[in-house]
Amino acid sequence: MKNNKYMYIFVILFAFVVVLGIYTLNKSFNKVYFIKDNETLMSRYSSSTPVKIVFSMKYFPPYEINDSKIILDFWNRLSKLPAYKHIAIDKNQEYDLITGEIYFLDGSKKHFEISNSFSIEELSLGSSGNEETNYIKSQMKALILSTENISKELLNKENKVIGFKSNNDSFKIDYNNLIELANLLKSSTIITSTDEIGKVIQDNPYPVYIIAVLKGGDQFLTINVYNEDYFSIYYLDTLLYLIKGDLLSYLKITY
Repeated sequence: MKNNKYMYIFVILFAFVVVLGIYTLNKSFNKVYFIKDNETLMSRYSSSTPVKIVFSMKYFPPYEINDSKIILDFWNRLSKLPAYKHIAIDKNQEYDLITGEIYFLDGSKKHFEISNSFSIEELSLGSSGNEETNYIKSQMKALILSTENISKELLNKENKVIGFKSNNDSFKIDYNNLIELANLLKSSTIITSTDEIGKVIQDNPYPVYIIAVLKGGDQFLTINVYNEDYFSIYYLDTLLYLIKGDLLSYLKITY
C-alpha cells in the first residue's frame, strides 16, 4: 500500500513535469521574432570586407581609394543608416552627383551614387541630407576637387586648355607651359577667410587672364587670374577656391 502511494505521487509529479515542458515549448514556438529590415537588407553587402572605392564626378576621371582606414570608416558610417527601397537621385544636380563602385574582398562590387542621399544598388541609405552621407560626400569631393587633382586635369591630354586675355584674345597653352602652371597651382595657398574671398572677388570683376579647361567641348574648370597675388578656380559655375599665388607673372612672360 505504501509503495502504491509513492508510485501515485511519482506519476503525478511526472505528469506535471511533462505538461509544464509542453507548455513552455509551445510558448517558445508561439513567439514572433522580428528581424530589422535594415539588418536583412544590408546583410548581403556586409558579407565581405570592402577593399577599394572608385568614384568620379562629371568630367573627372575615376579617383581610387585604397586606404583601408578611410574605406572602413565610410563603410561603418553607411552600415548605421536605415535602408530603404531605392529612391531615384536627381541627376540634374551635376555638381553634387558622385558615382562609383565599391569593391569587396570576395571579388564582388556594388555600384553607388551620392547626391543628397546615398544609394547602393537597389537600396537608398538614410534620409536625404543625413550627417553620415554629407560627411562621405564632402570627403570624396575634397579628394576629386583638390588643387593637386585639378593640376592633373591641366595635364590630362584628353582635355583642351585655352587661355583668354582681358581683351578677349585667346591662346592655346602647350604642354610644357601647362606643367609649369600645374606646379605653380600645387605650390599656392588656399584662402579660407570668407571676408578676404568676398573682397578679392568683388574688387576684381574682370580677370586679367582666364584659363578654361574643356572636355569634349564642354568647359568644366575655369581659372580666373586677378593679379599677381590671387586667382580663383571654378568647377562648372561653382567657386571652389580663392588662391594666393602668382600665375600672372608667368602668363605675362609667356603670352
